[in-house]
Amino acid sequence: MLNAHGGLMKLVKRLVMVGVLLVVLVIIGVFAGLYYVNDLVKVGVERGGTYAMGVKTSLGSADVGVFSGKAGLKDLGVANPEGFKGKEFFALGTAAVEVSLGSLRGDIVEIPKLELSMVRATLEKKDGKTNYKVILDNLAKLKTGKADQPQPAGGEKKFVIKDLEIKDVRVTVDLLDSPVPLGSIVVPIERIHLTDLGTAGKGLPMSDIVAIVVRAVLATAAENGNGLIPADMLGDLQGQLAMLGDLSQLGVKLEAVVAKELVDKAKAEADKALNKVQDEVGKQIDKGIKDIF
Repeated sequence: MLNAHGGLMKLVKRLVMVGVLLVVLVIIGVFAGLYYVNDLVKVGVERGGTYAMGVKTSLGSADVGVFSGKAGLKDLGVANPEGFKGKEFFALGTAAVEVSLGSLRGDIVEIPKLELSMVRATLEKKDGKTNYKVILDNLAKLKTGKADQPQPAGGEKKFVIKDLEIKDVRVTVDLLDSPVPLGSIVVPIERIHLTDLGTAGKGLPMSDIVAIVVRAVLATAAENGNGLIPADMLGDLQGQLAMLGDLSQLGVKLEAVVAKELVDKAKAEADKALNKVQDEVGKQIDKGIKDIF
């Protein structure tokens, strides 16, 4: 009887030890998952951006607070297409995200609020070609599933973003390739507000989210670029965007706020630069005529 009791106690102890070991392994697994979640987010954003636009997309860092439901992203950079001067076509300083914790385990992640700050885009024209056309052509292929880049692996999470605010936006237009080189001008945008991304369907992949942000920034610049962006370039940009369709077709609502005083200041600076160049050209023409006669 004692032997039987002793054997039972040993069995209980072993079961307890096994239970403790399993708990320890689960805890280790959880913390390992938390440790790598930032890297997983970083890779997801980079792959989604690269697939959407056909050029290398990099993210400096991701900081996901799994227990707080908040996350931050820093230093997103979209490379300029090959053959153009600038290092980046599109850049983002910081992003602040609120995430629905319950949705993190599912295939569709719900994001009540996403804020993007310090967004910079550069439009270039060289030898009759533009960098934005390369990007928008890739976004058009994304719609048809014919993007040049390998599609992200299956099982990619999708996102529903209820509210997306883009603040402190500057779109620089490089005019060095124009008939009269003017350097560059800036289209200042105070805020772009997007709502209902992915709510019309079953969420959107990260590549589509990146594409919508880029389209929204370029569309707002085109809408407010009259008098800043050269007419031929502006018309071309508007035509390229029109071929992608309106964002409302995706159920996305867009509102933009442009600080009138900043736009007026930018137009005044552009006019001043143009007048200066025209004066210089006039002087060169007068000099050439005097040399001939």
